[in-house]
Amino acid sequence: MRIRIAVQFEPKKLSVNYNYGISSAIRKLLKVGTPKFVDFIKDNGYQLDPKKFDLFTFSLRFEKMKMSGPMIQLVSPKAYIHVSFPILQDFLDFDQLAASVKKELLIRIEGEEIGLKGIKLDFVPETSFSSEMRFIFLSPLVLSTFRFVNQKERVYFLRPEDKFELDTLLRDNLIEKYKIISKNPGYQPGPLHIIWDQDYTNKHQRITKKICIENPKAKPMDVIGILSPCTLMGDPNLIRAGFIAGFGEKTYLGLGMADHLYDSSYSENI
Repeated sequence: MRIRIAVQFEPKKLSVNYNYGISSAIRKLLKVGTPKFVDFIKDNGYQLDPKKFDLFTFSLRFEKMKMSGPMIQLVSPKAYIHVSFPILQDFLDFDQLAASVKKELLIRIEGEEIGLKGIKLDFVPETSFSSEMRFIFLSPLVLSTFRFVNQKERVYFLRPEDKFELDTLLRDNLIEKYKIISKNPGYQPGPLHIIWDQDYTNKHQRITKKICIENPKAKPMDVIGILSPCTLMGDPNLIRAGFIAGFGEKTYLGLGMADHLYDSSYSENI
């Protein structure tokens, strides 16, 4: 299920490294981690740790903004948080959720307190899924593996040219998510392939994006993701799992969120 939350920020600027702060706000709104949520996960037989629930993704879209170094200057204080999640639709009372969204929250982004005021919540109806679909990523797709560099094993974030590894790791990632969501550990998945939009890649020197994610309890973490329109081909159940729970890694930090792309037009500033 997907929802869109209209919000206002105060003050009218915030760091580009907002992922952790927004993720924390969403957890509060969705009541993730509460004793009631823990009981819900256990009572309904989901094979996951309710205290580390990460089967959701989000994207923050500003009504009007401009960049000033590492800061986002909000020409308009209004923004939209798009949130997608499985499982929780059976847990949440959406009338109460719509009311709770209108509360004011204080979140911390790089040590600074930011006011976040909810204005309105809208529900986004789910569409059907097929074995070939076009998507546009609203936030970068992140997948990683290990490679040896100078005889040391290091984390390597996949690039568009790592086609075989991208297909393999994305499929593995979505298989795990689908089995949890469907409570079907014996599911036999079909193939999955991702094809990047060639017209878009031809127009852009680079379609990867480096993001620094703060963590108040640890050092900031740099990740590299891919931000481009694409076509996904293969098992519709895996495609749907990625659409509602996020494609790839660290989706709970606002990565790997995609939307349907119904035609060949798209914004140059995705």
